[in-house]
Formats: sequence, C-alpha cells, structure tokens
Amino acid sequence: MRKGIEVALMLAVIAVALAPRAASARADSEDLSAEWIWCDGNFLPAGRISSINITIRNVGPSPVKLQFVGLHFDWMPQNAYVYGGGSELEAILPPGGSARYAIPFEIPPDAQPGPHECLAFAKYEVLGEGRLKVFRPDRGLSVLRVITVTEVVTKTETVVAKGGQEYGYAALAVLGLAIAAAALLLAKLRLRGKPGGGAVGG
Repeated sequence: MRKGIEVALMLAVIAVALAPRAASARADSEDLSAEWIWCDGNFLPAGRISSINITIRNVGPSPVKLQFVGLHFDWMPQNAYVYGGGSELEAILPPGGSARYAIPFEIPPDAQPGPHECLAFAKYEVLGEGRLKVFRPDRGLSVLRVITVTEVVTKTETVVAKGGQEYGYAALAVLGLAIAAAALLLAKLRLRGKPGGGAVGG
C-alpha cells in the first residue's frame, strides 16, 4: 500500500486517540531531548514522500516510559500526528538511554511554497506521572517552488542549393571555351605575320 494512504490512516487514528488525554498531562518537563535528521534534506517539493529520523533521549534522573512519538506539520488537522518505525509502541528509557525512529511523511501536492512549521510530540510517563513534550527542529521544512523548464534546441545547417555544383561546372566550361578561342585567334595572328603568309592576289 502506498505510503500516502498509510499516513492518512495514521492521522485519523492518532487524532482520535490523543486529543482527549493530552490536556491532563504536563507539557513543561525537561526529561527528554530530541535530535532530528531530515533524510532527504529540509528543502523538498510539494507531493514528495520523505522521512525524518528522530532520536529521543532521556536526559532526566529517572527512567522514562515512552508511550508515543509523532510528527505534526502545519497542513495537518489539530491534534493529528504521523508515526512510524515503532514510535507508537511503548519503550523504557533509563537515564541517558535513547530510542530512534524513522517516521515517514508526505507533503501535499497543493502545499504552498515556502517555510512550514513542523514539530515532534512525545507522550510519556515518569514515576507514573503522564507528561507531554513538544520538540522543534533546528532547521524547519521549506517547500520548493517547482518550475518546469522546456529545452528548445535550435539546429543550424548550411544548405547548398541543388544544382550549384552543375553551375560551377558550366562556368568552368565557358571559361575553357574562352581560353581556346583566344588561343586560336592568337595562332591566326601569328600565321599572318609570317613571310608569304596571307592572301595571294590575282
């Protein structure tokens, strides 16, 4: 099944599952940190399917039960997230421990060019207390404007008119005839100049 369909299904499930419980959890804790890696860079065209590798680390003194990690982009409905790579499964992180997830996402084909807000959402427990944490990347997502370039190739050829070669041969023939006629005339003039030459009178 295409990733885009999977993403749509994930959104529907997560929006319903998390929205009612999010308000009762703490969101001001400093138990976790996050490291983002844009797998294909953060400048992408509309309609592109890509993924983010996100590493969640326990930076607090107590073990953390990580319950869910998801991504939210500004084109999604409120309280809707995408997940992947097992980020929807519970994981216990000891102090200093970490979990890494590859979360796919799809940019809508009609997304506007320019910067778009993206954040990661972590739902977890510390010592039985439910907490929330929101992370923002150091480099935000920018959707590229796609420009279609049509290449036009102009071919220049030198065309010799048909019959040009025949015209050249005719000119050479005329020149040859002129030279022959001149030579014949010169021979006659020389002949008349010799003694005894010319016409004999009666």
